[in-house]
Amino acid sequence: MPSRPASSGGPISIWRHHLGQDLREIDLAPAARLSGGRTGADLAGSVRGARARARAAGRAILLDDVLAEIAPAETRCEAELRAVALHEAGHALAAFRLGLRVAEVSIISGANYGGRTIIAFEQTLPDRAGLERRVVGLLAGRAADTVLGCGATAGAAGDLREATRQVAALHASFGLGDTLRAVVDAEQAAALLREDTALAERVEADLRRLQGVAESMVRADRGAIRALVDSLLAKRTLNGDEVGEILDRYRPRIRVRASRSRPGQSAVAPSRSTGSHA
Repeated sequence: MPSRPASSGGPISIWRHHLGQDLREIDLAPAARLSGGRTGADLAGSVRGARARARAAGRAILLDDVLAEIAPAETRCEAELRAVALHEAGHALAAFRLGLRVAEVSIISGANYGGRTIIAFEQTLPDRAGLERRVVGLLAGRAADTVLGCGATAGAAGDLREATRQVAALHASFGLGDTLRAVVDAEQAAALLREDTALAERVEADLRRLQGVAESMVRADRGAIRALVDSLLAKRTLNGDEVGEILDRYRPRIRVRASRSRPGQSAVAPSRSTGSHA
């Protein structure tokens, strides 16, 4: 599940504020590494939970108490963990290859997700090519499930909803599709699909095309994705630099170009590359 990074003063500074004199001499970096995507409220809550653990045990708070709150011990089986890692690796691979900034990838589960890929969308007013790059990144987790895993699952439902919303807005809100009509606000565009058959057909065609691009990227970069999976299983979370270091060791068999297009034309398409896997 890709998401935007949460804004905060940094996990260590937030923890220091809420911990006061507790753990003053302890290095909090190991906990910070596992806290990707957590909001300031989440981090504050982890301190409250850690203190409750310590009180229940009749002792002072330990770093392990914070770690247990922010990254609980894994209870999923190896096969499920590998499937989550594969899905998140697909998101990270596509985003990185398409020039989006991957902030972090994690297989640590949360209340509503089994893993997450945090992507920083730095283009605030994207053109059609920029929007389609985002959608390919959203669909690439499902592409990895389909091409390298056991097949598509309901775990990609959130990705599909967001991809559908963005493509619907492209046509019905942003004037980047076949017409200049801005029919509804972007947040309402997906709801319009229930009653506008022509729009629904255009959105479905775009989604299938971009899903094909995502699957082509996965097929061309199998080695890189498997390397990301192995590293995620070993470390549970990777920051953007670590993702870049792994992917820079591999060269995909195809290069995906994303260029400005005229309405009705593909803005993202695969093209051949002369390179080979490292």
